[in-house]
Amino acid sequence: MPLKSTPNHLIALLYNELEPTAKSDLLEELSLNNDLQQQLNDYAETISFLDESELDANPTSIQLIMEYSAKSKELEHA
Repeated sequence: MPLKSTPNHLIALLYNELEPTAKSDLLEELSLNNDLQQQLNDYAETISFLDESELDANPTSIQLIMEYSAKSKELEHA
C-alpha cells in the first residue's frame, strides 16, 4: 500500500477521480484508519451541503473574473 492519503486523495475519491490502483490503496487505508474514515465522511457531508445550497456569486467576484478573462484573451492574441 504505497499511497499515503491526503485531503486531495479523499476528495478525488468522492468525485470518483482516482486511478484504480490509487483507489484500491485508499480504500484499504480507509478500512484500517477510523480517523481517515471520519475525515472522508466530513468531506462527503460538506460536499452534500454545498450541492444543496443555493448560493449566488458576489457581483464583485463576477466582475473580477470577467476582467481577468478579458486580459487573458488579450494576452493570448498578442
